Amino acid sequence: MRSLVAALLEEPDPGTAHDTFEQIWWRDIVDSLSALPALQNTGPARVADAGSGIGFPALPLAVALPTVRFTLIDASQRKLHTARNLALRANLANVDFVHERLEHAGRGPLRERFDAALARAMAPLPITIELTAPLVSVSGLVIVWRGRRNDAEERSAARAAELLGLECGEVIATDPFPGARSLHLHLFHKRQPTPPRYPRNPARIRRCPL
Repeated sequence: MRSLVAALLEEPDPGTAHDTFEQIWWRDIVDSLSALPALQNTGPARVADAGSGIGFPALPLAVALPTVRFTLIDASQRKLHTARNLALRANLANVDFVHERLEHAGRGPLRERFDAALARAMAPLPITIELTAPLVSVSGLVIVWRGRRNDAEERSAARAAELLGLECGEVIATDPFPGARSLHLHLFHKRQPTPPRYPRNPARIRRCPL
């Protein structure tokens, strides 16, 4: 793990506001690892990091779970370039990189290929699960990092989940770093295939969230 932190500190285009060892260690590494128990319980072989950015949460989890294959998917070639550099510095052999919008990835060869999908620092819950559910196979798991709980958002997410073939699971409070407040992991279980019409096109998703 420390090699990831060192690599990010030395990266000329880090793509993060965290610029000290302590900030990166707690707010990126440890926060990413908060999903480790949920992944260990499901025993996935293939995990997608949806909207991976520069590689968190996937890269720390790839270090912790060397037998699991992680695929980082992001629309930004610049961010994926940083993620590749970090993976190389950490000698990670269990990671792949896909330069693609999630709306397109969920309709192409990556559809329902993964045992789990991760989404950290993305959109509101209904939008996030519309973009991640199509990537996950039936009986798979979606894990979403969120902050303070919002009843209205969670009700909307429950309605969206039903349309997407998901079932709302546990909401786990996390305390990954000193001073953390109201952080949660939202778990969704894939119970049936996501209907072919999802994910919708980007404009439609933004204009009319499920």
